Amino acid sequence: MALLQYLQHGIDEKDLPQTAAGLTITAVLRWLPGSRLVVDGYWNGQPVVAKLFCPGSKGKRAQRKEVRGLQAIAKCNVHCPAIKDVLTLDEGIHLLVMEKLEGETALRYCLQGSRAQRRSRIHRLACWVREVQQKGVVQTDIHPGNFFFTAGGWALLDAAECRFGSPTPVRAKANLAALLAQFPPLDLPDVRDCFAELGEYQGALRVARRRRYQMILKKALRPCTEFAAFRQGDVRGMCRRELLPQVEALLARGLDDVMQTTDSLKLGGASTVVRDGQSGWVIKRYNIKSFVHRIKRQWGATRAQKAWLGGVFLREVGVQTPLPVAYLEERRHGLRHRAWIINAYQSGRGLDELSPEQAPPEPVVLSLQDYFLLMAQLGFQHGDMKSTNILVCNDRISVIDLDAFNPFPRDPEASYRKDYNRFMRNWPKGSVLRTSLERAIAEAGLSDHNQGV
Repeated sequence: MALLQYLQHGIDEKDLPQTAAGLTITAVLRWLPGSRLVVDGYWNGQPVVAKLFCPGSKGKRAQRKEVRGLQAIAKCNVHCPAIKDVLTLDEGIHLLVMEKLEGETALRYCLQGSRAQRRSRIHRLACWVREVQQKGVVQTDIHPGNFFFTAGGWALLDAAECRFGSPTPVRAKANLAALLAQFPPLDLPDVRDCFAELGEYQGALRVARRRRYQMILKKALRPCTEFAAFRQGDVRGMCRRELLPQVEALLARGLDDVMQTTDSLKLGGASTVVRDGQSGWVIKRYNIKSFVHRIKRQWGATRAQKAWLGGVFLREVGVQTPLPVAYLEERRHGLRHRAWIINAYQSGRGLDELSPEQAPPEPVVLSLQDYFLLMAQLGFQHGDMKSTNILVCNDRISVIDLDAFNPFPRDPEASYRKDYNRFMRNWPKGSVLRTSLERAIAEAGLSDHNQGV
């Protein structure tokens, strides 16, 4: 019954390796409780990847779909794992044993090395995916984890989610754009040659990106693999799942006690900021200033939630910002009260500490160029571009104070100009620092966005 227990309840990594029904499990790759378990291991002494499906007709159909998909992919002369064995075990579990490919997923391979190397790898992947489409295979669950780079080139995984036959140009373009949207925007190469027969692709890429970012932000507000919901007394919120025990320990100490007994970074009417001595986290509490202020809090997202989503968004698109740990909201008698955002501590100095009569270091300038390029491409808005909200950390900028962040403003160009204007007003007009930044951002191809500033 061991494999059935693993399928239903999972396997603790510290208990591996485990052997059952002739399969030695060395690592868990994916687990869908009670439905599917994907593992690394050994079968008849050979390294394999095995998929275990639940007993019954549902598991049998899933196994059959995977097998037929692998067979169809191979017939189209597309590289995929070879089938080693297909059987139903005594426990009723349906087992598929496949060749273990040597290499790494596109998720890892394409995000390593210099930017030039990353762009080259993403370009090769995009061209290969287009070739696969032309051979009549379309991976509908198109994420980088389903493509594997080996010494012999790219291979396709997760055959159950593949569709066969020549896709229409519109579907092929949308499919390829959905893959590219999952990479950091500044890592994307010029892929016009991959879309040569499909026409202009920037529109499809914008749609795919927006859909992806909206999905990620929705996931950050509900329990999923990456995030967990919690509730303790009047306080509820979301946190990173791997940090849930530490967040619960912090709550057990009492948020008010923590705020009073730790190092204060900012004391004010609207908010209070401290650094917790035990966890090292920075905690920002949004205070209630008046009865009217409390009434206004009942509509729309709280500033804590905006900061939480802003951190998730910026890290997704490749902007350095402190790791968002959790956001919390206090509710009393069904009404919102105070709120908190918790971030990992980020050391560094603010841009306000740079001399206005000296040009900033080149790495800082390049990092700011990247930030404004992303702002122009993706259309997000920080909302409070004070120099104190931009830290310099190891010659890169880190963006903080995200409680006015808006990932999808109604007028992205107006929002960009507003952020740009506020940013430049940090220094006197004509100063060396401001002039050098204006020139650098314009040289990045953003002069049109900066018109009227």
